[in-house]
Order: sequence, then structure tokens, then C-alpha cells
Amino acid sequence: MPDNIDSAYYSYTDEAYYFFKGHYYWKLAGAKEKDLNVGMFFPYNAVGPRQVTGRRWKDLCDVGPTELIMNLRKS
Repeated sequence: MPDNIDSAYYSYTDEAYYFFKGHYYWKLAGAKEKDLNVGMFFPYNAVGPRQVTGRRWKDLCDVGPTELIMNLRKS
């Protein structure tokens, strides 16, 4: 996993953290992985392999600073 990620997200549903860089994401193994894979060793803070973001989240988009300012002005 790169050390200069673009964003991070905690999923209450998955009970896990996701880290994003460009078009990829990495998942930090949460309690559910450990419960579902009894008998397998998961090191503390185990990070899964790099995966393509668009395969899991099809509705994510890149929001730049300009769009954020425009939305704040509308509120």
C-alpha cells in the first residue's frame, strides 16, 4: 500500500477501513474477516491486495476543490 493515499473510509457495514489511491483501493482486515476465516492467521493491521475501485464502488466520483466550494455556496 502506498504511503501517500488520497483518502480513507471506514465502513460500518464491513467493520473495516478502506484506503484509496488513484483508481485502486486496499482493505484493512477487520473483525469480520477474522470471524469468517477462523483458523487463518491475520496479523494485526493486515492489508489486503490492491484492487480496482470501480469494480466494487461503481458510483464513486472524483470531487475537486472547485465542486466543493460551489456546493458550500448553495447551502
